Amino acid sequence: MKRKYALIILLVFSLFLISCNKVQDKEISDNNEKMIAKEDEIKNLEDNIFSLNMEKEEYRKNYEDIAEKYIDLEEVTNFYKRIACEFTGKDAIRNKFASNLLGISLGIGDNELEDGYKVSLSGLYGQPLRIGVSYNIISNKVRHEYSSYFGESLPAINLASMLDIKTSGDYVIEGTSIDKIQSDKIIFKNLKAGDKVIIKMNKTLQDLTDYKSDTITINIVE
Repeated sequence: MKRKYALIILLVFSLFLISCNKVQDKEISDNNEKMIAKEDEIKNLEDNIFSLNMEKEEYRKNYEDIAEKYIDLEEVTNFYKRIACEFTGKDAIRNKFASNLLGISLGIGDNELEDGYKVSLSGLYGQPLRIGVSYNIISNKVRHEYSSYFGESLPAINLASMLDIKTSGDYVIEGTSIDKIQSDKIIFKNLKAGDKVIIKMNKTLQDLTDYKSDTITINIVE
């Protein structure tokens, strides 16, 4: 009988130990999973820190590159300032600089306007004659820099006051601006074969172009 009770007690104790081992194994397993999760979290943090450091280094390099380019640009600007100071009072050089800056162009269609240019009325197909005058729109900042370099203002383009136009027909000046370029049109109407259109530029405008003469004559033919 005692042996039977002893076996029962031993069995119960064994079951208890097995149960405890299972609980302990589960706790160990849970702890292992938590440790793995924590390690993954730490790894992610380390990766994020590494990425941030890489971005910081990239920003630093970009900043240094920009700073270096700014210094180079400032040196180049100062270089041209010194050149400009040497040119002050030298009209031919100053006018050439202003001419390149403004980029004034006179033409009919795709053709550059020349003295003695012939315009065929039949080629106009009943449309008015249009002479295009285009030039760059210069910002106030650049105009200020020009004034500080050369000691005088960059000429302002005003065709109505810069051109003396003689024609037997009628004409009007219209202007539009597109992408920092001013595009003006001198539109002539009621022209007849044998007419002439005479365009005379004032000295300021002529100095800003490559024309040797201040007068351009256009001959109207049938």
